[in-house]
Amino acid sequence: MGFVVKPALVAGGDTVVAALRERKAADPSGLASAKDTLRDTLLQQKRQAVVRSYLDFLKDSALRAGRLDVHADVKG
Repeated sequence: MGFVVKPALVAGGDTVVAALRERKAADPSGLASAKDTLRDTLLQQKRQAVVRSYLDFLKDSALRAGRLDVHADVKG
């Protein structure tokens, strides 16, 4: 269910009073596409985090083994 309210009235600084004007039933038609989009976005973020973690692991391993030199004075 969704709610539509009248314009809010401010009563005393930080208190907001609102009155319910009517009720609207929720529209589930857009839920399937929004769910697919959300799932794809979360999966992409998780994949990026895994790749980032793996690259950090490889970098740390190479640093500890002495196979990687890091030059802090190079900007970029």
